Amino acid sequence: VSPTPAAQTIVSGGNARTFTNYQLDASQSGEDVRLSSMKGELTFNTAGTANYLTGCVLKDGGNILNSTAVNPATADLTTTEYTFTFDSPLTVPKGSVKTLALVCNVSTSAVSPNTFSWGVINTAANIVPTGVVSGTTIVETVTASVGQTMSIGNGTIVVAKDSSSPIYAIAAGGTTGQV
Repeated sequence: VSPTPAAQTIVSGGNARTFTNYQLDASQSGEDVRLSSMKGELTFNTAGTANYLTGCVLKDGGNILNSTAVNPATADLTTTEYTFTFDSPLTVPKGSVKTLALVCNVSTSAVSPNTFSWGVINTAANIVPTGVVSGTTIVETVTASVGQTMSIGNGTIVVAKDSSSPIYAIAAGGTTGQV
């Protein structure tokens, strides 16, 4: 689990919020690595609030890997594991590190002090990579980590007139470039 994005306060009602980034490191692999799914664990501070997150997907850059989004359900527990099944197998080229972003929509019903952390890939069984050429299951090293905590807070916006704005101006109809 990457240290970015940093823990922060987010406003309810946001779409495609990045909660965590996973780094898949094939820099020491002798061949390209393929995987078809990943499990991620969601930790939340108040039982029953997991359903405030919907449309959770893993993205490789701008490409969504799982078109069937994960929608965390209300749970009595405050930690739940979810499987992200990819539409097509993902290949991590040997000698490279690929970063996947986990993004979710946040319900307008989510209120402070709700917190959410995606992360923890706590066992190697949560990712089952194989060699692209050999088809052999690759034994990987998993660094267990809880993602950063995203807290629900209140949002505000302040609007102020720029000091360079004109106080009053007359403009002819149909002209362009007028301030």
